[in-house]
Amino acid sequence: MRIFQELYEAELERRQQLQSAVPLPTGVLSFLGGLLIVMLREFEWAGGPIQWVFAPLAILSGLMLVVSASYLVRSYWKWGQQTHYVAKANELLEWFRELEQYHLEHVADGGSPSKYASDEMERSLRVRFAESASYNAQENDRRSELLYRANGFLVLTLVGTGLAAVPYSLHSL
Repeated sequence: MRIFQELYEAELERRQQLQSAVPLPTGVLSFLGGLLIVMLREFEWAGGPIQWVFAPLAILSGLMLVVSASYLVRSYWKWGQQTHYVAKANELLEWFRELEQYHLEHVADGGSPSKYASDEMERSLRVRFAESASYNAQENDRRSELLYRANGFLVLTLVGTGLAAVPYSLHSL
């Protein structure tokens, strides 16, 4: 049972690591979004060829920013239960007492009710740890993929915003 418990605990730790990876890209996206807004508001739309370079770059950067933000939100939050947990210690203790009482009342061969309850509980916990670890691994893989995509679009947003800053700067001169 130990291996299943360790896998379960490793996936809970991985979940925490994935959740803690969200604030940095969120901050960078906020900065880039603010920068894009300032550039769009301050740009003088008087016509000319430079605006035909700036506008598409700024629009593409904005779209990539929105896509990155949507992946970030989806990586952090999902409708419904996101993680499977094993019961709390007091619930497990109560369950063990109920199993022990059941085996005390129904064991006819003179065996130890505590031994039967322990064996049954260990089998059930082994299955619960394995199922929870497997489900949590799938959820963590999903989150990891979404975070990877969010970061990819974040890099594209950064590049697009940098490229849009060139015609913006030239126009401001």
